[in-house]
Amino acid sequence: MNRIVGIARRQRQRQKARHSMSRFEHEREVRFARLVREADLAWALAEATKPHLNTVERSHVYVAIGVGETFAAIKYLIALAAGKRIALPAELVQLCQRWLDVHIGQEDERYLRRHIEQVLIPYALRSKPEQD
Repeated sequence: MNRIVGIARRQRQRQKARHSMSRFEHEREVRFARLVREADLAWALAEATKPHLNTVERSHVYVAIGVGETFAAIKYLIALAAGKRIALPAELVQLCQRWLDVHIGQEDERYLRRHIEQVLIPYALRSKPEQD
């Protein structure tokens, strides 16, 4: 009887280990997918603001994105676009809002949201071509 209980216990432990490993792998994949999307947003912002950036600003942004500091690059680009009153495409501003929704409660969230809502959205709406 003890042998059967021991075998059943080991099987449960193996199943638990497999389950927790798959959960870890799933969480890692989710984080990686979010980072990929975050990098895409960073590159899109860099491309949209490129005509308004000097060489030093461009280099700073490209290096930050290249080394994986996408949050810092996006924060910098949003603040820069707001400060220089750069009219970004409305779709890009919406992506920034959605991206920021993931970071609710983070230290810079209110600061960035204020830039998006008070500066970037109005400028995006003003620059949007009228549709007939």
